[in-house]
Amino acid sequence: MARRRTEWDCESTIDLVLASQNLTDSMAKCAILEDDHGSDHGAIETVFDAPWPSPKYQERLLLKNAPWKEIDARIASTLAATPPEGIV
Repeated sequence: MARRRTEWDCESTIDLVLASQNLTDSMAKCAILEDDHGSDHGAIETVFDAPWPSPKYQERLLLKNAPWKEIDARIASTLAATPPEGIV
């Protein structure tokens, strides 16, 4: 297990992160973060130069913008055309 000595002369476990070979090849930076958060934890900053396409979001339909009068008319029309015993 990997361990490092801290300034308080005690041991601490290092958190390791695994990545695929393709992702490793696009790594631009991997170093201990310079900000000291007042503990023995040294956060690891990893930066990748990966040409990922931007996600394409599908437009969401909002119920408040629905044409409710048209929907009500269509339901009423369908119900009026349906026989009382229902569709068999």
